[in-house]
Amino acid sequence: MEKIVFVSLNARYTHSTPAVYYLRESIKETAFFSEILSLTINQNVFEILEIIQESNPDIIAISVYIWNSEIVQKMLPELKKLLPKSQIILGGPEVSYNYKTWISKYPSIDLIISGNG
Repeated sequence: MEKIVFVSLNARYTHSTPAVYYLRESIKETAFFSEILSLTINQNVFEILEIIQESNPDIIAISVYIWNSEIVQKMLPELKKLLPKSQIILGGPEVSYNYKTWISKYPSIDLIISGNG
């Protein structure tokens, strides 16, 4: 069974994004096992990478917003080094409108979901 990790990088723990919970709910009757990692942009990027790596996912799905865009950009090359076999999927408003730029700038991205997940 493949494992999907939904990564939510919030401004703080009290402001969690509902997107990852909706997405997890939408796949609950599939053959995927899912986990939500609710983290914050105030955590060290290496700590975030370590948490994701410890989860050992087949697929990493990250919601990208204006407040976490910068840290996601720092994480992308490192994620592929740490988890070369994992697929990286991005979604959210920050990547939806300029997906071509993200794909060309970060070759570690396997897929960008534009619009509603």
